[in-house]
Order: sequence, then C-alpha cells, then structure tokens
Amino acid sequence: MSQPQGILTESSHNIVHRGVELTPSKRGYINGLRDAGMSIRAIAAATGIPKSTISDTIHNTTIRIDERSQPRQGRNSVYSQRDVRAIKRIIQKDPFITYADLIKESTTKLLRTTVKTIIRSLGYHKWRARRRPRLDRKIARLRFEWA
Repeated sequence: MSQPQGILTESSHNIVHRGVELTPSKRGYINGLRDAGMSIRAIAAATGIPKSTISDTIHNTTIRIDERSQPRQGRNSVYSQRDVRAIKRIIQKDPFITYADLIKESTTKLLRTTVKTIIRSLGYHKWRARRRPRLDRKIARLRFEWA
C-alpha cells in the first residue's frame, strides 16, 4: 500500500518509484537458488524480493555478463556530426556572431539550447569574443609612440 499524502504537499501520481537495483552478488544468489531447484515463489519468500524481480532476474541471466546490468540506451541525438562541424566552422569564422544569427547561418532547425549544448561539447565556454574598440590611425600612432 502506498504512503498517505502529507499535509500541504504536492501530489504527483505520474512518478514511478523503482527500487534499488540488485547487486551482482544478489543476482548470483538468486540464480544459484534457482539452479538448486527452488521455485520463483520460494526464492521471493526467502529473499524478500518481489516475484516479478526474481522472474526478470532469472530471465535476463543470459543477457548479462558477470551478473551486471547492460548499459542503458539513452535518448538519440537530435543533431548529427555534420551539424556540429557546421557550427564549429561558423564560430571559427565569426567569433562575434549571436546565437540567433548562428542558427540562421547554419541552416539547421535546432533550438538555441541545443546549439549551446553543441558549443559546450566543442570546448567553447563563453565562446563569444569580447568587443574591443577599433583602432584608428591616430590611436594606433599614440600607442606606438607610447610603447
């Protein structure tokens, strides 16, 4: 049975609470009990682990290497390496470019946050070059005389 909701707390029924993942030694113990001839129900009663977890652990034994979980897939990337190269080329050509102009010039349909992520992955942090006053001949001559 679930916990009662506390007073003045936010209620969200969309959250799925999963338990802690089984350790490789627990998985080995479960598989050992199954190899010894115990039923899934008996293993669940002996270990205090739900029957569905026991069943999944036994079923996925052939997939796992050394009783360790397989790496999870994660979300597919929205952009390609071609997009990354195009953005890098534009930044190197014009370090003063704004995000809006960068998105227009790259001809990709990426969001601003995605472009920021790409720029960060390229190793550019605060990548826009600082604005500096332009030197005209008079100021350049004064600086040359000073140096």
